[in-house]
Amino acid sequence: GRHLRLEKPVVLKADKRTLAARPEALRREVDMLKGLSHTYIPQVYDFVEQNGVVYTVMDYIEGESMDKLLARGELPSQPEVIRWAGQLLKALIYLHGQPPHGILHGDIKPANIMLRPNGDICLIDYNIALALGEDGAVQVGGSRGYASPEHYGSEFADGRMAGQAATESIPETELVEETVQMEPAEDTVWMDPDSLSDDTELMVRTSGTGSNASSSGGQSTGGRKMVKLDVRSDIYSLGATLYHLLSGRRPAPSAAEVEPLSADECSPAVARIIKKAMAPDPAMRYQSAEEMFSAFCQLYRQDRRSIRHRRRELAAACTLTLLFLAGGAGAFTGLKQMEQRQNALALAEYSANQLEEGDISGAVRTALKAIPKTRSIFQAPVTAQARKALTDALGVYNLTDGFQALDTVELPSAPFSLEFSPSGSRFAAVYAGEVSVFDSGSRTKLAALPIGVSAFSDCLFISDSRILYAGADGVSVYDLDEKRTVWTGAAATKLALSGDGTVAAAADLRGGQAVFYRVSDGEKLGERSLNGKSLSAPVNDIFADPGNSVFALNEDGSLLAVSFSDGGLMIFDMDSPDDDLIMYDQSGYTRFDGGFCGRYFAFAADKSDQSLFGLIDTVDAVYAGGLESRDNFYLEADKRGIFLSNGNLLVSFSPDTLEETELAFTEGVSITGFSVGEDYVMVSADDNSFRFFNSAAGQMSSVVCEDPCDFVKISGDFALVGNRSQPSIRLL
Repeated sequence: GRHLRLEKPVVLKADKRTLAARPEALRREVDMLKGLSHTYIPQVYDFVEQNGVVYTVMDYIEGESMDKLLARGELPSQPEVIRWAGQLLKALIYLHGQPPHGILHGDIKPANIMLRPNGDICLIDYNIALALGEDGAVQVGGSRGYASPEHYGSEFADGRMAGQAATESIPETELVEETVQMEPAEDTVWMDPDSLSDDTELMVRTSGTGSNASSSGGQSTGGRKMVKLDVRSDIYSLGATLYHLLSGRRPAPSAAEVEPLSADECSPAVARIIKKAMAPDPAMRYQSAEEMFSAFCQLYRQDRRSIRHRRRELAAACTLTLLFLAGGAGAFTGLKQMEQRQNALALAEYSANQLEEGDISGAVRTALKAIPKTRSIFQAPVTAQARKALTDALGVYNLTDGFQALDTVELPSAPFSLEFSPSGSRFAAVYAGEVSVFDSGSRTKLAALPIGVSAFSDCLFISDSRILYAGADGVSVYDLDEKRTVWTGAAATKLALSGDGTVAAAADLRGGQAVFYRVSDGEKLGERSLNGKSLSAPVNDIFADPGNSVFALNEDGSLLAVSFSDGGLMIFDMDSPDDDLIMYDQSGYTRFDGGFCGRYFAFAADKSDQSLFGLIDTVDAVYAGGLESRDNFYLEADKRGIFLSNGNLLVSFSPDTLEETELAFTEGVSITGFSVGEDYVMVSADDNSFRFFNSAAGQMSSVVCEDPCDFVKISGDFALVGNRSQPSIRLL
């Protein structure tokens, strides 16, 4: 799928479950999954239901699944498999550690592992993963060869499947559900593993969690024991998946019949790890993903080939020492220096690439690696390329008068919004479920505060030391210097701050009223009904905030401008409802910008074939003027003035004289966003560039990015650039 306005790809996965499962149960599961954020799992956004089919909305993962590589006969190398195993285990450590009882994936297999273009993996398919209950009861998917023995029942998990009771017949299938129920089934399902198709959904009633849960200690149901699934079932499936990647063959359905990996397929140490992970008895496997990850981390020291390699290195060192004593020191020294010189050249190139991407800290660290820390006859002289890489990264000889890349700040997930403090010394990034505040100079994280689940949850700086944000517990003010919450109000999503910083307004996206607070102490000043209207927001408000609505206070907080989902635009008078101003009761406009500048309210409105700029005199309650265009208007208005862009021109607009002063001109491309500072102007354009202009409207610099510059912010000596799809922001 594709988000129409943001042009961001997503996946809408049709779930095998239907709404015969209770909607509230589906909602609980998806709410749990929405809170997950990890490098190696896709972000889940929401679910929607249409015509009885439930669709989960999640990140689109570029690449291909590993079963396609195996189908083509492409076997990865052992180092690649080990690296992927580490990434998968990190994902499982994260999932299994989720409160309150962890999350099982339940269907790990090559088809559920995406290989990204950069060589990393992503563990997908979370319609099957369910949270463990207090007794560990879950339902999981199962795929022949990858499912653990306990997936099939206790008879298979306690060793009898291995032939210990060969005279006993494998039980017939008593029940096969075509759709997975949301609640645990009352009956246990017993299935012959050889009767499974490649991707059969298994229904297993389970109980118990943790490494102390015995696979044979379940309760009795109808004469059979119920099986306890826990994190060790995922360990088995991961081992089976790694087995397939190394050998090229799918493991046998019976754990006891799996052929050991040969020395031609992998090293003995790796084979031992996989064998332990696939032990038929869960008690004999790794008891956690952390334990298995540690085993892979120890491979280098324990691998026999590594031991032989170290011995060979020692022998070679002795031999070379003898050669050195015999007069071969010159050749050895030359080879070592040549190797170091080549390494330094490569590091210098990597540093330059990091610098171009805005990762200044990384560029400095990489450049330093190209410079020897000690001096000896074996060390090559410092190369000119290494010197240049370091001086470029440090900006030693950069005499450009303007904004330069300072660093890249990594976030847990892509940002919803970015805000600067008044001086620019601090900035805030809002992303899924959290707002983080950073010091601009040191890039130190000063606070990480829980915020509402909506992508529309606002965060505004009151001053350099205090922020107003739509917290998870309600609208709040937090003091960054004292590291404490000053006050908390009612639940809200959209926030506005008066121009003088004394009054705050708050409203929920679908609520019917706005609440006014005194900023200093949180005292409630009053409420205003929004006339039964809802604020402008999509059905799924956790995906992204396109910034297409108005919620703004005037200088003293007596007037509140609000745009609505039906295209309405109104100015509410806090003290006198009879003096409310209605620009549009409803309309076909789908995007609004707006703000107050003194007595005037300026707004921009867009629909498919028209864009409008309007100016309202709030004192005389008259329309003071406006413009129309086929190009979109973008607007900022505050006590500093009114700033308006249209096409490739950005101007400051005088409300009293209607005169325009040019601030920026982008020849050949259209402006898509801007931010006006005291001395400089920053704009983004539709060629994925961001540009800086001086006070004379002269372009100072232009940088073209791989992705659109959805966010451009400037304040004081600092500027920010961000993209709604990338979990990192550039600081300049």
